[in-house]
Amino acid sequence: MKVFTLGMFGAKTGGASGEHLGFVQIMRRNGVDVCCLPTWDTTDEPRKQAEAMGCEVRVVNPRRLIDQTDMKGATVVTFCNDRVPMVKKALLELGCRLIFAPLMCHPEAGLRMSLQAGIVDTVVYQSHYQQKQMNHRLSGRHSYGYTPEMGHVIRGYYDWESVEFNPRPHEEGTPFVIGRIARPAASKWNRNWWKMYERVPNREAILLGYSTFTRQQIGKPPKWATVHRAGSIPAADVYKQLHAFVTCNDSDEENLPRTGLEAMSCGVPLVTENRFGWTEIIENGVSGLMGNTWKEIGDLAAAISRDEARRLEIARAGRMRVESLCDPEAIWKGWKEVLGA
Repeated sequence: MKVFTLGMFGAKTGGASGEHLGFVQIMRRNGVDVCCLPTWDTTDEPRKQAEAMGCEVRVVNPRRLIDQTDMKGATVVTFCNDRVPMVKKALLELGCRLIFAPLMCHPEAGLRMSLQAGIVDTVVYQSHYQQKQMNHRLSGRHSYGYTPEMGHVIRGYYDWESVEFNPRPHEEGTPFVIGRIARPAASKWNRNWWKMYERVPNREAILLGYSTFTRQQIGKPPKWATVHRAGSIPAADVYKQLHAFVTCNDSDEENLPRTGLEAMSCGVPLVTENRFGWTEIIENGVSGLMGNTWKEIGDLAAAISRDEARRLEIARAGRMRVESLCDPEAIWKGWKEVLGA
């Protein structure tokens, strides 16, 4: 069996790139041939990574996609890709079956335009929360041709097997390091961010995803906080320093946050909101902690900063939860059904 993907992945970034990488890992693990079609350029590093995994990489001008005759009747998969409508004519003429996997909880331009063009066969969601929200928002006159029967839930794969579980110990009297990794969009950061963190005694903070937009939203970082621009350092370097991953969004809804899976895999407990896709990752009080307000989240983080035994217990349960959620056999079963393999 062979599948084509539109877009490209990179090991150092999450979001659509991370979901794409996880999909390719599952496909190659199960002997499926994968041809990656960057939309429409790529750097050497992800290209070499794809080829090392046994994938073919074709950099094709979108105007010449129609010349890829081996794509006739093929299955094409893409993740949250706004450039897909550029090749809608070629996909229709080649008779391709397009599987579109959006990552947001609202229909972005790429999905809307692809549905409207009639090129989407199947929509894959990563969480039941996302499916519910999208079914609601793609209903009535704004459906763009979508029907709920087109949707399927398949958890995103994260390669926890290659990640060392190594919670950072916290000694009484030393700073308790909290932080978060996210896109530098204002909607990802609660306006009371520093007030939330100040509820944790003797705290230090590390944020990855700081920008002009972030600063406008949450303000200038205090002396006890270190901030980094998105992509300026590897996410793994942040997780190694954290005692807890503490977060609360402003208006953005979380689907199935990859950063949560990454943190839990490393042994960093999550302290987050009791809503959105977080509730499908965390068993509250067992594999993570969830609060209903930013104040509650800050207080929960403060509580585990004073209870090292419980913090490590949550860390261990979090790792087990990721192993269950990201079971490669279960995820392959879901994709196998969708692909008709």
